Amino acid sequence: MIFLKKKEDKEIKDGNKNRYPRATIPIDENKFIRFKNFIRERYTRDTGQTFINCCNKAFHLFEVEEMHGWIEKVEAINLHNIFTYRRNRNEMERIKIAYQEALWVDHSTVRIMGISLKDLFLPNYEYYDIIKDSVIEHNVSYKAIILKPLSPAAIFRIEIEQPGIEPSESQLFNDIYNVMMQLKNPSIRSEKDKKKFKEHIDVRFADETLSTYLMISNDFTLVENYHTGITSGIDEDDNIRDQICLGGYGVPYFMFRNRGSIFAKLMTSHFENLFKRYEKNTLENTLKEIKTYNSN
Repeated sequence: MIFLKKKEDKEIKDGNKNRYPRATIPIDENKFIRFKNFIRERYTRDTGQTFINCCNKAFHLFEVEEMHGWIEKVEAINLHNIFTYRRNRNEMERIKIAYQEALWVDHSTVRIMGISLKDLFLPNYEYYDIIKDSVIEHNVSYKAIILKPLSPAAIFRIEIEQPGIEPSESQLFNDIYNVMMQLKNPSIRSEKDKKKFKEHIDVRFADETLSTYLMISNDFTLVENYHTGITSGIDEDDNIRDQICLGGYGVPYFMFRNRGSIFAKLMTSHFENLFKRYEKNTLENTLKEIKTYNSN
């Protein structure tokens, strides 16, 4: 038997205090298992389905009325979709659809923040074509914040990921530097499209640790919590390394609707505050700093 907590409608007096006791409501276990399996099967099979849509359909089919309060809370915070984690290969098609929905809005401005953003800005990575097409075909502009590759925050992360390595020889440095070179000289054949791509991306580099992987479009906000944690476990399905603190692994990736969302407003303000803080950390200035570091 599975139990859920439900608030009683009847007020009960306890001495001089009023309180609303919570009662345990039994749910048929077989029905609950069918409910979970339906969501898992539908959500896996149909990449166009959002997690919330699957839940609503399951509620209707299996009449799990006791769980309606849960979906109401999910809708109250404007949660639109959930992905197990950003670099899960089984989720990539679903994330691509979500990115197209979020980013392919003509003449919009998108804010993105991440450690390297290589999955967005390096050719042959997962979502580069979506970003490129959004600029070339839909005239989308980007404001981006990336970790400065030789900042104390970056070096701290490198010491965790690759202990003992020279920072300028680390994987993290190479990832960020490759992104910087792509933004400086995009690998786009058409000179017209290359010029347009460069003009539509304004990037700043952060000296301090970034708290989130963040993407804010006209209608949606996608967010993943960053960390410097290490795990010694290996996920054989997704080839996670023995020791990682890399973004995109093991942490849920959430997609929220912006309309009427205080969370989306806060994240937009959070981004803009950082973007202003690092206004001097442009692509040109950061490349000069790297050149100076390498010459010493």
